[in-house]
Amino acid sequence: MKFLKTLFLANLLFIVPGSIYAQEGFSLSANIGLTNDYKYYGTTFSNEEWAVSGGLDIGHTSGFYLGSWVSSIDFNSDASDPAKVEWHIYAGYANELDNGLGYDISVKRYGYPGQNEDDGTGQYNYYEFIAGISYEFSGDLAPVLNGGVAISPDYFGDGGTSIYVTSGLTISLPAELSGYISYGYLDVDDINLAYSHYALGISRYFAGFGFDISWNDADSECGGKELCQGFVLNITKEF
Repeated sequence: MKFLKTLFLANLLFIVPGSIYAQEGFSLSANIGLTNDYKYYGTTFSNEEWAVSGGLDIGHTSGFYLGSWVSSIDFNSDASDPAKVEWHIYAGYANELDNGLGYDISVKRYGYPGQNEDDGTGQYNYYEFIAGISYEFSGDLAPVLNGGVAISPDYFGDGGTSIYVTSGLTISLPAELSGYISYGYLDVDDINLAYSHYALGISRYFAGFGFDISWNDADSECGGKELCQGFVLNITKEF
């Protein structure tokens, strides 16, 4: 209940007077989600347990957008009052050219409300600067290639500079299924953390919900393979 209250209050901050959305070009969307294991950059952020999430997005036809997203987390921390919520606030610009090339540039803040520092880790809050690119090919499979890079000057508050590089391929399959494979590599200098991970999965929209199931794995540097390996089920609903 405490998490649901935090989720509601956090995203409520992004609900502005309805007159804004009545202006030409603006749109508002919302989403809720449920997953059996919230994995971020390949490693579990929910201690391999179920997590619930929700978000709000404001978009404009020009390509600019602003959003807020909150998820329950469990870092298995020794703190007396550990972080239980991860809150993303982000803004960016996305567009697609006539030749099928798309791009997205954004900045994101990661917040951990209520987290204290008595486990010796310091504050987790940090910023990340992100650039992504995609290209859609023609043909029956409608393959889409994508890639991106995310850089933070203060990964998890005191981790130092981080660089995350990702790439992926999505294809259209029979029965309205989509298949994908993704690869990511994270390098954090000050804490000597570097590992690769990948995911192979399928997704489909059915009865107004999005379903996604994937197999995830990583190399031995991912904080212990048991934290980075396994099947992940995501169920989402957009409004």
